[in-house]
Amino acid sequence: MTRNLIPGLEEITEDGGREAEVDHAVVRRALCIPISGLHLAPVVAVEPDANVRHLIGEMFGCQVTSTLVLEDGKLVGIVTERDILRKLGGMEQDLTRVKVREIMTSRPRTLSPRSLLVEAIGLMLEGGFRRVPVLDDSGVPIGILCTKNIIDRLVEFFPEEVWNLPPRPPRCSGCREGA
Repeated sequence: MTRNLIPGLEEITEDGGREAEVDHAVVRRALCIPISGLHLAPVVAVEPDANVRHLIGEMFGCQVTSTLVLEDGKLVGIVTERDILRKLGGMEQDLTRVKVREIMTSRPRTLSPRSLLVEAIGLMLEGGFRRVPVLDDSGVPIGILCTKNIIDRLVEFFPEEVWNLPPRPPRCSGCREGA
């Protein structure tokens, strides 16, 4: 199951020549859990017709990097700090005149609390997302899965490997040097 959803996992687990091998059972225990077992980022929401200045104030006040956009209690979009920088960075605009709907990502992909972590990783890799809203069965947002949540989960399973990394890991050259 994990091999189809995460490209390259078979290369990690079927090492053959590396010093450290990853145990298949550990990989499955680490990745094949429902995301309801993870700590999710809190939901901070705004209306699509709110202005971007209000949005940024909410994000700053709640110390979050993404905000869900709800209309009549239903998810219609998401705004991340990346959206703000890409769509408004460098522009001299009055942020009270720009509506959230103008910069939000409409109809974002979502997950269920029953979705497995490995499925979430696959979705995030496929779409290039760093955050995915998690909705309950009635479509109400209950949290946001972030890459940090995933990294925290993996560190729980491989603490020795993570804590023993050198401060500046050696880098390998992508091409040969010399003749």
